[in-house]
Amino acid sequence: MDKYFGPGMLTTFFTSGGGEVDFFFMMSGFIMVVTATNSATGAPRYTPLEFLFRRAVRLLPMLYLAVAFFNDNFRRPA
Repeated sequence: MDKYFGPGMLTTFFTSGGGEVDFFFMMSGFIMVVTATNSATGAPRYTPLEFLFRRAVRLLPMLYLAVAFFNDNFRRPA
């Protein structure tokens, strides 16, 4: 039983290097589902199009700022 639920359970999961990526995608998917559904009924709060629009409004401004910042800084001659 300690092999699967003991103190070293997560140690073996994260030592290979790929476990962190899997864990990140698992947690981000869980958070998206929790925030996109009504906790009382389990029904979706938004239509798929509304969900994509809300996500784009949240993510695209920072993407544009990051691209503009790094594009400007890497083009300057030394």
